[in-house]
Amino acid sequence: AGSAVRGTCADIRTHGARPVAFGALFVFGGAADRFAASEHAPLEAIARVNYDLWLPADCPHCRAGLAFENVSDAPAPPPPSRVA
Repeated sequence: AGSAVRGTCADIRTHGARPVAFGALFVFGGAADRFAASEHAPLEAIARVNYDLWLPADCPHCRAGLAFENVSDAPAPPPPSRVA
């Protein structure tokens, strides 16, 4: 989503190197692409995923009253079995 690319770039620069390209499995949203462009380095990825974030009042799902699963309500997994 951009923060990992910025952090990696900062670490690389800390050690005196200059990044010439960035790579990622997934790129979420456009922040990483914009950062890579500002560094004049290409960003290669296996997949790019739209990553739109909204305030609750602007969220189309919230406005439509769509319920999302509450993970904390999921049943607990059974304890691991012990083999003697």
